Amino acid sequence: MPETDLNTSSVEITTAADATTDFPAGSHITLWPGESTGDGIPFTLNANGQWDTETPLYWEQYPAATTTFHALYTPETTPAGNRAPDVMAATAPTERFAPVSLAFSHLMAQLNIVLKAGKGMTQTEVETASVVLPQAIATYTLEGITLTPGTDRKDITLTGSAADRHTLLVPQTIDAGTPLLALTIGRKSYSLNATDRNGLFESGKSYTINVTVNQTEINATVSINPWQEGTNSEGDAGMEI
Repeated sequence: MPETDLNTSSVEITTAADATTDFPAGSHITLWPGESTGDGIPFTLNANGQWDTETPLYWEQYPAATTTFHALYTPETTPAGNRAPDVMAATAPTERFAPVSLAFSHLMAQLNIVLKAGKGMTQTEVETASVVLPQAIATYTLEGITLTPGTDRKDITLTGSAADRHTLLVPQTIDAGTPLLALTIGRKSYSLNATDRNGLFESGKSYTINVTVNQTEINATVSINPWQEGTNSEGDAGMEI
């Protein structure tokens, strides 16, 4: 039986039509055939758009009719301000001798904040705000493609400008009644507490909180949606592989 190389020629790369970015040359993924345990097999994207590895895989190693492949992508750099990197994972049951096609999903949660002026405030004033998630979980561990939130808490500074701010978060629940957002405008500070609805951040979901800043207080509404590619995600992702 001929050896069928599972190396780069058998890895199909597809990019979402509305993707904001693409994997740059030099990017790395880790691939696990079967169970996603141990070190896995590293692949690197070369300048020609091919995924290379020093450990070629051959179908002769995997005699079952279907083999499930697991893959993990972690950006090379970590965003500043304790924001989480856009870690992504894929699981692909693959028939023997078929190409391995990996569709990645986000493991972090996406948070978008939209700032609006309320009573006694102008939109210009509101858009000067610094926006922080106080003492949110900021660490995690990875075992294969399984992400487990840590316990270390830090202030997370949202990025963005004008009325729109955003960050990626380790999946977590911020208990109702505890601080969810801290805004500073000039010398004045505002605090927004979590509720049962706006304090839950699940893996792969996108959350938008509309914050209205009045001179004396702030209030908010929240919407929850599937993570839409082509929207802000720290500039690190928005693609399928």
